[in-house]
Amino acid sequence: MTSVKEYKCPSCGAGLDFDPPSQKWKCHYCFNEYEKDQFDISDNEEILNEEMPELDSYICNSCGAELIADNTTSATFCIYCKSPAVIKSRFSGRFKPKSVIPFRLTKEQAKEIYQKWIKKRIFAPKEFKLKEEVDKVTGIYAPFWLFDCKADGFISGEATRVNSWSRVITDTLKQNITVS
Repeated sequence: MTSVKEYKCPSCGAGLDFDPPSQKWKCHYCFNEYEKDQFDISDNEEILNEEMPELDSYICNSCGAELIADNTTSATFCIYCKSPAVIKSRFSGRFKPKSVIPFRLTKEQAKEIYQKWIKKRIFAPKEFKLKEEVDKVTGIYAPFWLFDCKADGFISGEATRVNSWSRVITDTLKQNITVS
């Protein structure tokens, strides 16, 4: 199978998407835009010499479409019919799992939790609140050791000191003032 070229954002390293109306490459993570000719293979010797990973192709059992995956993908979904696809050959030998741990939440529950959470983040970029971004929510398995650590940190910043006060006279204080 021939190699497939994936364009990466020079700023953050995320994958770039080509936007036909603007004829530019756009990064959906750092929101930078690049001209089409910046990634022209004939103009960029570095891209020609770059080692590209080989991808494998599989056939979707539901619709017959071709699925493309790298050598680390074990489970994916068909981009056409959205059917889940498990690459059985990846679950063999010494890496064969003893069992599969199911997710605790459905995708709809996860999206609802994310929407409630992001709604409270007033300084979050507006793009994080778009339906297209919310629909990208997916489940991942995270090893338990990712959540067991000690960390030290330092926070530095600038601030302006503001003093404020208010004058409140309670009924008891009013009585003492009038008696005196």
